[in-house]
Amino acid sequence: MPRAIQFLNMSQCILIIEGDPDILDIMGYILSEEGFETILSREDKPIDSVCSIRPDLILMDYSLSDESVLGICLGLKKNCITICIPLILVSTNSKLEEIALESHADGILSKPFDVCELVAISRHWLSR
Repeated sequence: MPRAIQFLNMSQCILIIEGDPDILDIMGYILSEEGFETILSREDKPIDSVCSIRPDLILMDYSLSDESVLGICLGLKKNCITICIPLILVSTNSKLEEIALESHADGILSKPFDVCELVAISRHWLSR
């Protein structure tokens, strides 16, 4: 006799790491309204924490502290558990594309960003 399969409502989880509490709240609100589960953090997340959270997407503020964010990005992209998690750098830095290449980030979102752009980039990376 076949077993019944129970489907869970599993929304996709976005970890947002942002130094500005207002931007963090706005990003969280917008993406939550779009149906995504969001985890908000004002601090850098060590690789172990990201491994335990296992988000489907990471949006990370590059301006938290340049060296630590670069190290975190490289660490996440070298870790066999987190290598497949899309990591998007968010910043006002004019060299954001170069920084993303150097840190092996998957994409960028330049500040100030449009709400539609935030939603579109999140959907794009979560649909892969």
